[in-house]
Amino acid sequence: MDYSIDNRVYEPSKLEYPIIHITQSWTILQKIVLEGFKPSYCTESLSNNDKEITAAFPMISFTNMSVEDAKNLLKSYGTLAIAMKKSWGAEHKLNPVLYLDRSSELTNHIINAFNFINHSPSWRIEPAVFGRHVDHKGYLIKTLIDLFSYSKNYDGKLIRSDTRIREDYRFGLEREWRYIVRDERYPPFLIGEKIDQKQVYNDMISHIRVDFEIKDIDTIVVETNYEVEEIKKILYTKYGPQIELPPIEINPRRHIYEE
Repeated sequence: MDYSIDNRVYEPSKLEYPIIHITQSWTILQKIVLEGFKPSYCTESLSNNDKEITAAFPMISFTNMSVEDAKNLLKSYGTLAIAMKKSWGAEHKLNPVLYLDRSSELTNHIINAFNFINHSPSWRIEPAVFGRHVDHKGYLIKTLIDLFSYSKNYDGKLIRSDTRIREDYRFGLEREWRYIVRDERYPPFLIGEKIDQKQVYNDMISHIRVDFEIKDIDTIVVETNYEVEEIKKILYTKYGPQIELPPIEINPRRHIYEE
């Protein structure tokens, strides 16, 4: 039997998934549509099973997958969402999270280096993070902080509202992307006792919004027909009555139908 070897080069899929922000709060979704995304200091930890580092970074979290997959895989975060086009994410310099195994050398390097600079005074760290110190030490500090702010263990404990939901949750499947606030008026990260005072710092950045145009919206996900109509009203109020509305989908994941 004759046969031939297929030497063709296949391109990766050109299917482009949106950047999705998920919430469980109808009030928050309305505010996002009207005002834009609001960052907050979020606590993140990185572990190598021997040591753990923890810091809170000012950020907004998204996921990069299909809307349908987000409804199914990320329902522990919420059943409401707004999906932005990938071009909007690029414009605002979003970046995918670097998922790290606990036993990897890169995890060890980040943890050891962060513990080393952890004891440095803020007057040394902050100018480096914001690019005002351009010597080699300043550059290495900036690189480390940037790297940690986009890092997460591939798996770990899933905690919601101080309650442990799962012991061995695979965060790597979430395909998280982050927007990190870099503004010299506010700390680039919080550690130690400052994490316990996180609300104070969230109040400091409570006016910051990352807004968008109607063309940037890929899809909005709600739960009822009433919410569909309310979202339409907000969009018409914000952008004018002549706009072309983006798709608004109903997510029935929490609905229970009686027989």
